Amino acid sequence: MVLTIKPSWEESGRDGKNDLTIEMDPGLAFGTGHHASTQLALLLLEELFQQKTVKPAKVIDIGTGSGILAMACGLFGAHEILALDSDPDAVETAKQNVARNHLDGTVSVSAREVTSLETGFDIVVANITHDILAELAETLMKLILPDGYLVLSGILKGDQEHSLRQTFTKLGLECIKSRTREEWAALEFQKKAD
Repeated sequence: MVLTIKPSWEESGRDGKNDLTIEMDPGLAFGTGHHASTQLALLLLEELFQQKTVKPAKVIDIGTGSGILAMACGLFGAHEILALDSDPDAVETAKQNVARNHLDGTVSVSAREVTSLETGFDIVVANITHDILAELAETLMKLILPDGYLVLSGILKGDQEHSLRQTFTKLGLECIKSRTREEWAALEFQKKAD
């Protein structure tokens, strides 16, 4: 499976049966798919969906920006994705990108506050800054179903990476993977069922 992210004005260069393409315009929102933090999150998400034992159906993308991670989860096989962002420009851009990729039946985009949500997600993904991730740690933990996953990106290697690993481990999550590219890191945690 190959995921290609292309601007709407470019022709698609691939035609393989297992190739997936997201067509998008970032507009005023963050996320073209070329930033290392986005690539790391995409890599961890793709690996999760390729596991034979894991069939995540419900995903939340917090700080969705252009909607790229939410749309990728839809293409990877999630049945229901909630994409949240507090920036009205990002919400509008993500809605347009979701519609452009015919994923509006799978991905819903909202400016709803993440703290107003309750548990019920197989995967929680957040590609945002270290400080916001640390501030939202308990909220993110509560959103994950037992045996569910948390994918964090937007983190600098070294101190930020170690800090978040410690924060989420103390909350009871198990860090099962980490990936780095350039100066960036991404972490994957699992919430083990009791």
